[in-house]
Amino acid sequence: MEQKNAYVQLEVKSGNVYLIYHPPIDGGDKCEIKEVESYLTQQGFTSFSVQKLDQLLRKEEESEMPLGKSRFDFFAGTMVTYIEADELHCKSRVYPPSLGGNDLTKDDIIASLSSDMVKYGIKEDVIDEFVKSPVYFQDVVFAEGKAPIEGKDGSAKFYFNTDPTLEPKRNEDGSVDFHSLNVINICNEGDLLLEIVKEVRGENGTNLYGKNVEPKKVKPAQVEIGKNAKVSEDGTKVYSLVTGHVALVTGRLVVSDVYTVTGDVDTKTGDINYSGNVTIQGNVRTGFNVKAGGDVIVEGVVEDANIEALGQVIVKRGINSQGKGLIRAGSNVIAKFIENGHIICGGYVESGVLLASEVSAEGDVIVQGKKGFIAGCKVVSGGSVRADTIGSDMGALTTIEIGAKPQAKDLLKRIEKSNNKLEEEINRFSNIIANYTRSIKKGLKPDKKTSEYLIRITNALKEAQGYLDSNNKIKESVENKLAADANCRIVANRDVYPGTTLILYGHKKNIESQLSSCQFRCIDGEISRSVI
Repeated sequence: MEQKNAYVQLEVKSGNVYLIYHPPIDGGDKCEIKEVESYLTQQGFTSFSVQKLDQLLRKEEESEMPLGKSRFDFFAGTMVTYIEADELHCKSRVYPPSLGGNDLTKDDIIASLSSDMVKYGIKEDVIDEFVKSPVYFQDVVFAEGKAPIEGKDGSAKFYFNTDPTLEPKRNEDGSVDFHSLNVINICNEGDLLLEIVKEVRGENGTNLYGKNVEPKKVKPAQVEIGKNAKVSEDGTKVYSLVTGHVALVTGRLVVSDVYTVTGDVDTKTGDINYSGNVTIQGNVRTGFNVKAGGDVIVEGVVEDANIEALGQVIVKRGINSQGKGLIRAGSNVIAKFIENGHIICGGYVESGVLLASEVSAEGDVIVQGKKGFIAGCKVVSGGSVRADTIGSDMGALTTIEIGAKPQAKDLLKRIEKSNNKLEEEINRFSNIIANYTRSIKKGLKPDKKTSEYLIRITNALKEAQGYLDSNNKIKESVENKLAADANCRIVANRDVYPGTTLILYGHKKNIESQLSSCQFRCIDGEISRSVI
């Protein structure tokens, strides 16, 4: 070892003791006055001038300072060890013997460590090196504990966004698109949702006193698995059991086939597009869209918004639109009231009020309750229409049509249009084939190109005839189904007002005077009214 720090040493001459100062070399540290004071006090010197000591320690060359008489011929070297709070690390400072005295031996150093209860991690190679080349007033590590090897907490790797951003998208023109917000993590049955990394326990260490030092306790991955999720046999992977959406809610993995919006559908949520059922605990605000592969249930009001569901749409507080929104359902639409709405559904419509709206339903339209009126509306139903009141005493124009399911009626129109085109093609192909046939009978021998053309025309004719036959079968099935609905009727439990037009199976009737408690049916091609 090499001495660089400054140090002091005692020297006894003719019964007098002197403090010899050796300045630092090669950038070593100067002596701290408090450390020298402590050293002198340990050696039994208490009556020295602190001012003179300070002056001595500031000098740049070797110097001495008298300390007084001594009854000893020499002073032994000493060692002080400082153990750090972690009890794994310590530093020793060795103070030199007086001139002519003996340095500390290996046994002396080990004994000094032992006196400080240091039993473990003694570095004998460092002690041997120090004994060969001692250094003073410098930190030397004669012993060091073994630190524990820390383990690792368990962790979770998620395969979905655990922190969906609600930041809206900015369009190229700088405007903000509040409709496209990333709030739903769609998942399919069998999707890997989560991978769990098991915790790894650490290894014990040993402190300077020879005692075990345990590593920090490791924690398993803190993820609670909710329903609709399956954990693999080895406990490391989690899969979805349903097609729906997944979210991490306060540390709990939640998989559901019902997506719940806890407030309104607005700028905070953006548009909702979900493959399962959707429950909205608030309102659907103007301009926003909800699309669901199942049912949509709205606890509040639907404003001028669009809702599309493969299942049914239930609006518990009603639809209050301005005529721009559209409710489209594969099944039923049920609402407390419908005002200025546009409804298209494959099932029935049920409401307490139907005002200034357009409704097209495959099934019945039922408007009954405290008010139970249909006014200022156009209603097309594939079933019956039942209301307490139809029209209004103010003469609001109201049209009720039954007897043809809207989608079936539209399908018949498309079939008729397709058949007209097919018949034109069949006539054209037939004429071409007939002309060539007559020419061949007269002795014309077609070349290869003509023969190939005739084959293509013949195949096209067969294909067109096949499409026509298929269309006619579908047409017949639809017409038979419509004929089976001949018992549909329009029922007014209280009143029907002038300004109302009734259309039953293509037959029209304008109401010119107020009628009460009646129903309308189509019998033998005529509209018949009866009292209920």
